[in-house]
Amino acid sequence: MEIDDSGALKPKVPPPLLVALPLLVGIAIHLVTPWQLMADGALRFVIAVPLVVVGVSVMITAGMTLVRAGTDSSFSGPTTTVVAHGPYRWSRNPIYLGVLVVYVGVAIAVNTLWPMALLPVVVILLWFGAIRPEERYLEDRLGEEWTEYTSRVRRWL
Repeated sequence: MEIDDSGALKPKVPPPLLVALPLLVGIAIHLVTPWQLMADGALRFVIAVPLVVVGVSVMITAGMTLVRAGTDSSFSGPTTTVVAHGPYRWSRNPIYLGVLVVYVGVAIAVNTLWPMALLPVVVILLWFGAIRPEERYLEDRLGEEWTEYTSRVRRWL
């Protein structure tokens, strides 16, 4: 990631792509070499739908929390403050956490283990491609306020 003229952090690869590509690769592999999670039936949707709903709800709530705090979650502007309320009270990365919950829900709905096998790759891609650079940026930009926040709030949960 690099910082643009406005002071915003610009990712080399958009974080949603870091998640979507492995999911799509896992589904594509499944089409060639099926590897089911469970027997076909309604149970997978009973599990998958709530996961997707919870994940999307967390992402929307976290994004709205950032907007209400006057800071940016889309990399279009510089970060101006540490947001430590809403879902950010419990996680420094609620949007990424929500994305991972949706990822698991979709894998269950499609009934394939391949995306689950790729889940560690997704976490590594997010770690090196988004979370670490974002945390360095926030520490440089917000200093002690960020450091104090990280001492109170875990990265994931």
